[in-house]
Amino acid sequence: TSTNNFKPYRVKVNTNILRVRKGPGLNYSDAGYVRKNAILGVVEEVADERGAVWGLLDEFATTRDGWISLSYTKKM
Repeated sequence: TSTNNFKPYRVKVNTNILRVRKGPGLNYSDAGYVRKNAILGVVEEVADERGAVWGLLDEFATTRDGWISLSYTKKM
């Protein structure tokens, strides 16, 4: 669930290759990938049916088709 007082933040990728998905969950297809140590902006969070939290990347804020699993990132 997203709230209106969400504050965008940045994360650093801490796995070798992190898939970017077209939606917040493993059932969505790949939109690309980012490499370890990439710094990314997150503008929204959504939990999937397993309870994993996904972040919408800022460069996909309008199209809403670029999500990463926040399990593989560190908040900055």
